[in-house]
Amino acid sequence: MVSPVQRDQMEQATAAIREAREILLACHINPDGDTLGSMIALGLGLEQIGKAITMLSADGVPGLYTFLPYVEHVVASTERRDFGLAIVLDAGDLSRVGGSQEAVLSAPHLMDIDHHVTAGQFGDVRLLDSTAAATGEIVYDLLVALGVTITLPMAECLLCALLTDTGSFRFMNVTPR
Repeated sequence: MVSPVQRDQMEQATAAIREAREILLACHINPDGDTLGSMIALGLGLEQIGKAITMLSADGVPGLYTFLPYVEHVVASTERRDFGLAIVLDAGDLSRVGGSQEAVLSAPHLMDIDHHVTAGQFGDVRLLDSTAAATGEIVYDLLVALGVTITLPMAECLLCALLTDTGSFRFMNVTPR
């Protein structure tokens, strides 16, 4: 069941995305499967609804995750500073985007999507859910709210996110959701 706070957060997130044309997606340093899978799945979904996206990982993509679809579109840096919205995924704190921070902060609007609800909350739009096992769960809900058709590459990325943060569904954070 979705709480009124979560419903309000989702409405704010979908509105911010619909208003932006150019969107920067950034993941945390030392990226894992949740941050990368979530970022790529969201990027593919945003492209499906006509958004121009840049996917940024300051530390690049570790070899372990090069199997992910569309991973070759993830860049380690960008000189662009014309994004209408920056979305940070799974970072916990803005400092965890490392060298991506300047590009992230150049956007007039900032969104934080995370299942870690920490003191380092940031952004004018926050899509936070501490009951989610992975940020990938929240991204899935966002894609559905945006009316995106989940494709096989998106599903593979979201599965990677879930497998990473649930220890292949062995950790206590696993729920029927």
